[in-house]
Amino acid sequence: MEGRMITPESAERLQKVMRTVEAHHPVVTRGDDTALPPFVESAPVVNTSGLAVPQYGIVWLGATASDGYSRNASQIEYPGVTMFGVATAAIPAGAPGRAWISGVHPVLCSNYAAMPLGTRLSTQAASWFALRAALGLMLLVGTVPGIDQPGGLPGGVGLVRARIDRGRPF
Repeated sequence: MEGRMITPESAERLQKVMRTVEAHHPVVTRGDDTALPPFVESAPVVNTSGLAVPQYGIVWLGATASDGYSRNASQIEYPGVTMFGVATAAIPAGAPGRAWISGVHPVLCSNYAAMPLGTRLSTQAASWFALRAALGLMLLVGTVPGIDQPGGLPGGVGLVRARIDRGRPF
């Protein structure tokens, strides 16, 4: 096998296998979510709060859960928390789920109606919703028409599309 090179086809197959494995077994983080490779957009979480997390709600990512694999997720306690995720689906109290940690995704947002595109968003204390913030780690990139807004949300809360950045503000 001396002198054998990796062909473009074999490189593509290898990349596909790596992404498939990563999607089913993401990297375990112990403390800092920057340890995740840049292409990982979601992470396993366990809802450690006593409340159900709404779909597209923001969760605070704490320490590694007791399973040694997932991150503890709860309601934000302090505004401006930087280790957060957005629930991909509703997560009942005490149940496992997934949260997006990077990429462009739907996010529940307070006072969303008057925000122009390019507005920075961040977390807010005692809430599952994002809000406008000068140094936010999310960037408003799209709105969701009224007809497509989920029902049953509190007044002034709606669904927007935001770019989530795990690192520094944009």
